[in-house]
Amino acid sequence: MSAIQLLVNEQAVRTSVSVNDGKWHHVCTSWESADGSWNLYKDGSLGASGSRLKTGYKTKTDGILTIGQEQDAFGGRFDSNQSYIGELTDLNIWNRVLSPNEIANMSKSCNLGEGNVKKWSDFKVGIRGNVRVITPSACEV
Repeated sequence: MSAIQLLVNEQAVRTSVSVNDGKWHHVCTSWESADGSWNLYKDGSLGASGSRLKTGYKTKTDGILTIGQEQDAFGGRFDSNQSYIGELTDLNIWNRVLSPNEIANMSKSCNLGEGNVKKWSDFKVGIRGNVRVITPSACEV
């Protein structure tokens, strides 16, 4: 099984956490710029953590957010062998690190919590590629 890899501005961290077993999973990652600390939660429980990931890095507002596809150049040079294959729902982005309790609560419901930077409904605009939108979501945690 493939493990989840975290990537912050070209610095990658490989974890041993995997979710490609055919079941729904709640995955939440956090990253704190000040000290580079990061956490990866799977189904509400801490699965991996570390430090010194892009310490002091500031996320720029003029970037491109790409979901489900690794890009080899700014906004392009996509390789179909590096694309996400699966189902995804309720993707949210916050400008703060969520508490372990908030994450545990969100893991118990498919529709709990809306990101204050990006919320799930924002991602439905501008979908490109071979994507099928299923409404309502088939999420079953």
